[in-house]
Amino acid sequence: MKEEDNKKFTGGIEYEYPPEVIDAYRKSPAEWKLKWLEEVNSLTFQVLDEKHRALRDKMRRGEI
Repeated sequence: MKEEDNKKFTGGIEYEYPPEVIDAYRKSPAEWKLKWLEEVNSLTFQVLDEKHRALRDKMRRGEI
């Protein structure tokens, strides 16, 4: 994150990954990325109740 971008950050969750992990992800086929995302969303929908989904969405939007 650039210094000026950091000043605009209002909350939410921020992660850092090693460059090797990012490069490996970039080189992955788009079909694999989409399948992974669909599986994660499906799992999340199955295990989270409505209260926890709402909490996750608030965190994602940076409201808490």
